[in-house]
Amino acid sequence: MDDRRRHYVIIYEQKFGHETLQDEYTKFCTFEELLESVEALYSDPCVTSVMYYEITEAA
Repeated sequence: MDDRRRHYVIIYEQKFGHETLQDEYTKFCTFEELLESVEALYSDPCVTSVMYYEITEAA
């Protein structure tokens, strides 16, 4: 497994009553740690979707 740490942005949506809210945060971690974070978000019954992408440096 690739154990290099990288910057990722995690975006998630959650429902509160009749509203859907979106939030995002940046995390510096390994891919395995990223997947653990995604699983933790999905364990919240209010979270309806989670997306992530790696931040890459422009050349």
